[in-house]
Amino acid sequence: VNTAYAIVVMNQSDDLVQSDMTVLSIILGLKSLEAGSGAFQSAVIAEANSFETCDVMETVGQGQVQAIVTKDLVSRIMVETLLCPDLGKALQTLIGFESSELYLKKW
Repeated sequence: VNTAYAIVVMNQSDDLVQSDMTVLSIILGLKSLEAGSGAFQSAVIAEANSFETCDVMETVGQGQVQAIVTKDLVSRIMVETLLCPDLGKALQTLIGFESSELYLKKW
C-alpha cells in the first residue's frame, strides 16, 4: 500500500448505508497507516452512494481522498448524451467493444 500510486475503494454491499460505512472504515484504516509509518502518500479514489458521504470521506482523507458518486456519474453521462448525440457516439467508440478484435498469427 505504501508504494501504490493510487488506491481504488469500491462499494461491496447492496445496502447503501452499510457499503458507505465500509468504504469510510477502509479510508480510516489507510489513514492509520499514515499515522503509524508516515510514509503513506497514495491517492485514494473512493466510491460513495451519496454526496453527504463524499464530503465526509474527503474530510477524513485530508486531501488524499477523491470520493465519487458513481450512480450520479452514469446519470450525468446519460443526460449529456441525450443533449449532444455526437458525444454518445464518441463515448461508444471509446468504451465500446466493436472493432476491438485481436488477431494473432503464428509467424
